Amino acid sequence: MTKVLDISQFIENIGVVPIIDVRSPKEFAQGHVPNAINIPIFTNDERAVVGTLYKQKGREEAIIKGLELVGGKLADFVRIAKQATPNKKLLVHCWRGGMRSQSMAWLFDTAGLQASTLEKGGIDLEGLAHHKGSSFGSIGQEEQPTSEQFENDLQFLLYQLLLQQSWNKIWLEDESSHIGRVYLPKYFWEQMQSSPVICLQVPKNLRIERLVKEYAYCDKSLLEEAIVRIRKRLGFDKASEALKALAQNDFAKIADIALVYYDKAYTHDIARRHHSNIYNFPVSEDNPTQTALEIIELAKNKGLVLK
Repeated sequence: MTKVLDISQFIENIGVVPIIDVRSPKEFAQGHVPNAINIPIFTNDERAVVGTLYKQKGREEAIIKGLELVGGKLADFVRIAKQATPNKKLLVHCWRGGMRSQSMAWLFDTAGLQASTLEKGGIDLEGLAHHKGSSFGSIGQEEQPTSEQFENDLQFLLYQLLLQQSWNKIWLEDESSHIGRVYLPKYFWEQMQSSPVICLQVPKNLRIERLVKEYAYCDKSLLEEAIVRIRKRLGFDKASEALKALAQNDFAKIADIALVYYDKAYTHDIARRHHSNIYNFPVSEDNPTQTALEIIELAKNKGLVLK
């Protein structure tokens, strides 16, 4: 049976037990845990196909397509994994949802290996809301749930974390009181507002690159609608400039313009918090895995995460 480790247990096993990173080669090259072994479930192209299908037709269609793509590779996955570990123990991880790591861990367990996966250490509020919180937030997402269903889903996830008994802090992305058209429960949002904040300071060029990757594939009419919705906030001149850039497929320019507005909003939000509760953390590269490990260490050093 697959063992689920919290982040502290996972880190303690790094260097002792081989780490299998099942993300695509492109994700792995972008950033990975030192000495991890890449056994990608999907190639870069396959991951793009499955991801697009997920956004356009939903989870079930994406899973079926994923099974079609992976079917003939299972024996190779096991063979590589067995060569990587002399004592049959492995750590397996992917990113965010955990579906890929859970699937691969099940395969390894079935083949006689002892696989442990990384426990989900946070709640993806935007994932639950099917919205990323900005004017552009609904693009590429499924239809939003009702506020009542959103609260039900959130409460169920909190209950699952409570049952694990190993967690003592929940990691969240800072959000406003509503995400799209769904609202966070008042008590939950107030707790977020009084909690410590680790503010990631990422160079603007890296943020632009990430936004281009996220939105350049989108229907341009949806991007146009999103720009028009925040025209007054951007300023009419900047909005016109962004629409012109869209017509020229200059997505980096659009991101640059939009970030000026959103950064002002973020700065205003942070200014309302108690300064002793804010910890700035500079990030020099787009390496989510390494950044996550480093901010966990920062939180421990500051006494924000209990052992």
